[in-house]
Amino acid sequence: MLIGSLLPLMLMFFGANMITVLLVGLGQAHFIHCYIYQFRAKQVDMDKVVKWVAGLSLAGVGCWWLGDDVMIPAALIFILHQFSDDFYLYRKQVQRLDVVQLVLVLMACLSLAMFELNTMAQTLAAALMVVALLVGFIGKQKVVFWTLTIPFALPLFYVLQNYQERDWLIPLGIIILSHYLRWMMYVYQTRAQEQKWGFVTEALILNAIFLLYALATMFGGHSEWLNVLLQGLFSIQAFVVWTMAHIFSTIRPRLFTKKARKSPAF
Repeated sequence: MLIGSLLPLMLMFFGANMITVLLVGLGQAHFIHCYIYQFRAKQVDMDKVVKWVAGLSLAGVGCWWLGDDVMIPAALIFILHQFSDDFYLYRKQVQRLDVVQLVLVLMACLSLAMFELNTMAQTLAAALMVVALLVGFIGKQKVVFWTLTIPFALPLFYVLQNYQERDWLIPLGIIILSHYLRWMMYVYQTRAQEQKWGFVTEALILNAIFLLYALATMFGGHSEWLNVLLQGLFSIQAFVVWTMAHIFSTIRPRLFTKKARKSPAF
């Protein structure tokens, strides 16, 4: 858990553009790998398909209605997804101080995303994260502290030293990238020894392919038809749509129950 959460912190020095490329490229690889894993585990049913289509549709409407501002609600939804997935992964029950940290992170992200260069918003975000760190430190259960609060707080404090437009994507990007990495580490650890190398090979191939396409989309010139295809997969708005489809298909209504959960998270 600690390695998956803290390793991506090194990327916070790369800037918002490179973080965005990594998010989109590795994100698409994450989605595809999850779907492959679900098919193999025979966990794809009509309920998942309906949720996937619902997420795709709602995000599509959101992009049409809000334009680039769709990133703000999408960011908040992802943080909720991260919160629920980590408790599912580590088989922990949600406690009150975990929810307090979640609310503080959501408020900090929202204040920065909505007001960006406003000094008061930046001060508020920093104060909220200081409180979140204190709450996480005194809490007995450290899941949220290590997987959400620390990975969001440290990049946020870093970018606030010289805050630029849309730098709020950096702390958000770090927790998303750590989410990808922790999922891969979790699945690797749960595989039988003879399946581990196959999983690693798939992960490397998928991540390499989609990262190259993301780089090509954002930094290369293409023919019109290829540009349409790449933008449909790797533009930031398209990424929001594919992300919401993925998130909706993984909604678990029993997060707050004490019933044992046996299948791995996605």
